[in-house]
Amino acid sequence: MDVASGYTVRLAVGVDTGTTPTGGGLGGDGAPSGVPGGTPPGGTPPTGAPPAPPSD
Repeated sequence: MDVASGYTVRLAVGVDTGTTPTGGGLGGDGAPSGVPGGTPPGGTPPTGAPPAPPSD
């Protein structure tokens, strides 16, 4: 095998099908469950179109 041919990876993952699903999904604010709410780090993201690049 050589790097140019690529690699194959296999990962065995156990799934417990005996537990009751809890849903997960999105919260009321659109964030996945378990994600803390509030303002994101760095403040509120900007809105609108990005500024145009400078013209030379």
